Amino acid sequence: MKEKMVGQTNSDEMVTGTLSTVPRQTLRTYADNSVRAYKSHIRHFRYTAEKCLPSDPLEIADYLLKYSSTLAPGTLIARLSALSKWHKEQGFQDPTKDPRISQLVSHIKNHSQHTTTKTVPLLVADLAKIDIHMREKIERRENFEREGVEERLIRDRAMMLLAFWRGLTFTQLAALKISDIVLQDGGRIILSAPATEGTVTSMRMPARKTLCPTQALQEWLEIRKSRRHNLFYGIDRWGKDTEKKVKHFVAGYALVTRCQDAELSFPLSSLSFRRGFEQWALSAGWSVQSIREYVGLNGVQEALLPLTKGMSNQEICDSLDEQ
Repeated sequence: MKEKMVGQTNSDEMVTGTLSTVPRQTLRTYADNSVRAYKSHIRHFRYTAEKCLPSDPLEIADYLLKYSSTLAPGTLIARLSALSKWHKEQGFQDPTKDPRISQLVSHIKNHSQHTTTKTVPLLVADLAKIDIHMREKIERRENFEREGVEERLIRDRAMMLLAFWRGLTFTQLAALKISDIVLQDGGRIILSAPATEGTVTSMRMPARKTLCPTQALQEWLEIRKSRRHNLFYGIDRWGKDTEKKVKHFVAGYALVTRCQDAELSFPLSSLSFRRGFEQWALSAGWSVQSIREYVGLNGVQEALLPLTKGMSNQEICDSLDEQ
């Protein structure tokens, strides 16, 4: 492999880290996103809605009613949270705590016409169809005379299988570093991925006869040119390494394009791979608690609760490996 693996271990145990184990850059990213969202909410209230700060309950109520038909209730609640934060930080009385505001929010939630788009899971059968299509392209060396075609194809296949078998979102996929990979004896790989609530989970990658993420990742590591820390990086139209990590929307676009190439036209979203894995795991006999621990605490839809007794780490690894 061109890239040296960071550390080696014979342990098959899953390790759940604490907040201190999360890379500082990851924490900074979470913080930056929160600040940007806060500023966006305040700008909308002041400049789009043309409201003044500090505000009062009547102005807040007028704002909620004005946008209740176009914004989702969750978005309005996030705006209220930002307004509450602004008033507290500036030393003003918080108008969002007025009982009438709470009643109005409840009314909007109960009568909102805004429909939430449900994530369509990527099923194993669909995953297999996409993988066959991509492997056929690799075997035929289709358009390999064009710069970057082979590298992008192998990269996208590794991202796709990794996203499914580790239940990763596009954001988590884009955030992976080469240091998150640990090579074990026998060619097995342990991958550490950020979970929810500031934790990191490390799990041995499945070794399967078909749809094997370990093999796909090894193939990518063998041809990757970048010496940077990002596991996946951008490749421009001339086949040049952009030396930048694959951003979440770039990863999403690449995988959506691969689905379309395989003539799968359903709406693929950031959670489609995770939802597909959850369905596979449930059919394989996993408990909901085991799935939550594997993909992250908030990874499973609330409709699947309550929890049942979890599987051991060895049972999880045995279930993932295809005999």
